[in-house]
Amino acid sequence: MADISKMTKEEIAKYLDYSFVLDPADTEEIYKGYLEEVKRYKFGAICLLPYRIPLVVQEIGDFCKENDIKIGGPVGFPYGQNSTSVKMFEAKELIQMGATQLDMATNVAALKEKKYDYYKNELTELAKIGKDNHVVTKAIIQVGHLTDEEIKIATRLVAESGIDQVKTATGLLTPYRPNYNDMLLMKSVLDEMGPECKCRMKSTTSTLPEVYTFIQMGCESIGTGAGPEIVEKLGKYQELYFGNK
Repeated sequence: MADISKMTKEEIAKYLDYSFVLDPADTEEIYKGYLEEVKRYKFGAICLLPYRIPLVVQEIGDFCKENDIKIGGPVGFPYGQNSTSVKMFEAKELIQMGATQLDMATNVAALKEKKYDYYKNELTELAKIGKDNHVVTKAIIQVGHLTDEEIKIATRLVAESGIDQVKTATGLLTPYRPNYNDMLLMKSVLDEMGPECKCRMKSTTSTLPEVYTFIQMGCESIGTGAGPEIVEKLGKYQELYFGNK
């Protein structure tokens, strides 16, 4: 498990999925400014809207490969209620465009209606596409719309499907932020499934203390629009909470 007190800025940056480009009004010039931040900090991944993936590939595609930065594309955003076939078409098209990571919004209504076979089948199909194309897959369960028991059920179904990471929320649908309890529920399921479970936790937040806490709890990545700030304030956080100089 990560020890925040000993991490460097370079190490913390690799935990971050920099979701800087989810504003549909951002122009190409604005995007290019964000890409300069990506080159500076070398985040673990960048998450962006499909229309801009070709631009990112053109501008920093080689840089991303050289520095192991995933180019993330959204599947079924933001509600997750497209048909399964549409979602899978979208996933394949994103890969053709240059995406190396797929974040799929799951069908919350199907889960709440206990249509678990439908819910899991969609996950399994995405997991297969990811594995066939050597692309990272992440399933977003939207914890803000789920009960504690539904969070646990969704986490288990994601893990059983072969998806690489189970993610708390998109951060787009409600002002709700994933919290400590949500993370504990997800972690309890993954821990119970044992070391053979390859699925890992991912969360979404822009609040600095939560970022550091979630990483220490075992989160493999954090989706955030505050990537540069989180990296730059690491030293101050370590000084205040751990006495680092």
